[in-house]
Amino acid sequence: SNLHKLVNGDEVIIRYNSKKYVYKVVERSVLKPEEIDPMNLVSEDLKDSSTLSLMTCTPPGTSLKRLIVNAVLVEVD
Repeated sequence: SNLHKLVNGDEVIIRYNSKKYVYKVVERSVLKPEEIDPMNLVSEDLKDSSTLSLMTCTPPGTSLKRLIVNAVLVEVD
């Protein structure tokens, strides 16, 4: 519910199989609902990196548009 509050430089932490993955937000995009391939919006310089893409509806509580937040892996612990 707070995805819309993330800005470039914020960290996203995911814990999986006893490991901690830290990603740094580097891009945000807003799409029309019919734009169904958000991966085409990932910058060319990120396509060879370990990235995380998160998608939600925006504004919160509506289905008017899609918010895509892309983050790059910066740490695994």
